[in-house]
Amino acid sequence: AYFVRALHVLSLRWFVIVPAGVVTVDPMTLADPVLVLREQIADLSRAPIRPPTGAGVVDLRLGATARSLRLDLSTPVKLARLRRPATTVEIIDATTILIATTRPGDAIETVRHHRRLSV
Repeated sequence: AYFVRALHVLSLRWFVIVPAGVVTVDPMTLADPVLVLREQIADLSRAPIRPPTGAGVVDLRLGATARSLRLDLSTPVKLARLRRPATTVEIIDATTILIATTRPGDAIETVRHHRRLSV
């Protein structure tokens, strides 16, 4: 039962490409889904194994390093980040978001294609 619940919680984590930009849904680390508009995306690339540090960097990978994405933003986006215990929320102005995905190459190519369509 424990493993089924753990897998179910992982299945609720999404990185979705929508016409307006990208949406990150992660109930394990975020209080609410986050929409990043297409115009706010400065770059989407593979994340380095050692995450960058500093103000504005938000790591949503929960320890995962392989197949990660680095989403750099041209303007900060407000995130409601859950803190342990999950009853507290911290509002962060994110300029870089690190996300673990299963198919990072496809996500990068699709976002770049969508950005070309908006120009």
